[in-house]
Amino acid sequence: MVAPVQPVAPIAPPVGQLVTGEALAQLQGANFDFAAERERLAAAKAAGAYGLASMPEVPTLRPVPPKTPLREVGSLGFIPGDVLHGGGARGLIDHVRGQVAEIRDLARREAEISERLGEPIKIAFDPDSGHTIVLTRADADYARVRSAAEVYDRVKFDLQKMGLSLADFRDLLRG
Repeated sequence: MVAPVQPVAPIAPPVGQLVTGEALAQLQGANFDFAAERERLAAAKAAGAYGLASMPEVPTLRPVPPKTPLREVGSLGFIPGDVLHGGGARGLIDHVRGQVAEIRDLARREAEISERLGEPIKIAFDPDSGHTIVLTRADADYARVRSAAEVYDRVKFDLQKMGLSLADFRDLLRG
């Protein structure tokens, strides 16, 4: 004879009973000393470290300087071969006018950003990324890189060294 059997309900894990604190650390094979970890965190912050880690043996992250030094933006002088050999005098002047206009625009943008931030900044070129970046006094290369305004201030001198007439650039040299 076959007797009917009642189905057995599956066993659900207990809700709200989590393993915490010291028991969890022992289960994971680690014994955390939370006071020591707070001291290590304070020491890392004092050393200028940044980042977040949940493991005790993560090395302190340090900023990595760019591979190629930052450069000033918008310098005069590079003239492509097709302009130099095929454009004639007017082609050369038009090319250099484009360079002067770019330097002037960068100097204006630099002044606008400085005014908005309430502190002097410099716009520099990062050869590694191919982009212009903003430097503040806190940045390492700030003192080394000439600002766009400084480059623009030298344009008249550079044009004369190139043997070009300032009359061809008068409208661009007014600021």
